[in-house]
Amino acid sequence: MKRFAVLLLIIPVFAMSAAGCVKKYPDVGQAPLHRSFFAMDTIMELTIYESRNADSPESYDGDDPGKVMMDEAQKIICDLEGRISVTDPESVIHKLNSGMEVPIDEATRKLLSRAVGMCELTGGNLDISIYPLVRLWGFTTGEYRIPSSDQIREALENVGYEALTEMIASAAVQDASVLPDGMQIDLGAVAKGYAAEKLKSHFVSKGVKSGVISLGGNILVIGKKPDGSKWRIAIADPYGDGFAGTVSVFDRSVVTSGVYERYFEDNGRRYSHIIDPSTGCPVDNKVMSVTVIGDDGMYCDALSTALTIMGEDAAADYWRLRGRDFEFILINSDHKMIVTGGLKDIFKADDKYGPDAVRYIE
Repeated sequence: MKRFAVLLLIIPVFAMSAAGCVKKYPDVGQAPLHRSFFAMDTIMELTIYESRNADSPESYDGDDPGKVMMDEAQKIICDLEGRISVTDPESVIHKLNSGMEVPIDEATRKLLSRAVGMCELTGGNLDISIYPLVRLWGFTTGEYRIPSSDQIREALENVGYEALTEMIASAAVQDASVLPDGMQIDLGAVAKGYAAEKLKSHFVSKGVKSGVISLGGNILVIGKKPDGSKWRIAIADPYGDGFAGTVSVFDRSVVTSGVYERYFEDNGRRYSHIIDPSTGCPVDNKVMSVTVIGDDGMYCDALSTALTIMGEDAAADYWRLRGRDFEFILINSDHKMIVTGGLKDIFKADDKYGPDAVRYIE
């Protein structure tokens, strides 16, 4: 359910390089590999700048090894989407949401377990069982509507990630599992972060040292740029075209969630697709967007949603409580930025945000 608008700077687009009939991964530092495809309701962009050559043992019997590596990466995404899609009737998640008793494969079980762990870690601000409310507001079909208080109250009775713990644990030993009555789940708030980490593992295992994984704006950079400098990532401006600032990073994930990307308006009021699990209503707390920077893509993905729901003060308190194991940039409806102290030396606000618009917290 999450859509992003993070832009990647100084990343030219390349066509797939033709490495010829070689049997080992080529040194692509001179000719970057690029793959673009549509999956998970967004455009995926994979750009690999550098990999090992002589030390890589794989052989592909004459196939272009760069193409094979990208084919494998695309298959990782497609296989994941095929298991967790809420719209594909053949996916495990769709079948569970339909009330069916189905086998849960080990990879999906582990993903569900991690996702529930993220829900607990964020105090329930992220809740993967929020799907009944997302559907109720019409964000799954585009047929938007404002539900009644009774409808929201009824849907909330089926929301609560804690009820999933037993099912996920038992799935490891049972032939088939079923969701608690009335519950439905959606992994959209963590899926792209998880996918980015899987792709990173894939590329690094093939010797890749430098690259960019951009999954609909959910960005993970591998290593540094080939020239040894940091990657410069631009953060979209929730108030229009262009960007709000840039952050220079290496070996990090940069994930943005915002209330400005998917919404509908009714009688002059805007309703965002980000639903607060405590109220059952779209979040309305002056937060326009939150960008999270950290080591773990899935963690950053989860936090970008959770911090948006928390609001400014709670997000700052949570950052301190967690021992500052991530950083964030929060843009509010007053055109102000709240930026964590760890970004002081690597974040630069765009000139349209004056010095008084940026507040660093410690």
